[in-house]
Amino acid sequence: GTMMESCTFPTAQSDQMTKLTVMIAKEAHLSRPHDHILEVAKSALQKHLGMCFVTGQSAVGIHFSTIWTAVVVHQNCIPQYTVGHNKRVNRLHEIVRDCLPQLSLAGNSYYGIGVNDT
Repeated sequence: GTMMESCTFPTAQSDQMTKLTVMIAKEAHLSRPHDHILEVAKSALQKHLGMCFVTGQSAVGIHFSTIWTAVVVHQNCIPQYTVGHNKRVNRLHEIVRDCLPQLSLAGNSYYGIGVNDT
């Protein structure tokens, strides 16, 4: 997946810049050198967004240049739920609602994922 952080956080950089974060989950890539991972990310951006890093042109004709790149590999950062997870979580919420109504359960471990801030 790709996040256009300049859309999500528009005041985090100048109007003339676009910050992208590419997330790669395929284990075969993550154990390779950082140069390989960077090429996988660039290839995905070219395939899905039409960004050609050789010419510096996008599919819609906008010129761009890469200012900075970084590869950060986060191990075990996104939980993989086991079979029956939703059923167990729903049951837990029922028990808390019925037995401890003053208690609230919160966090991304119940129903969703979080994105690491690198």
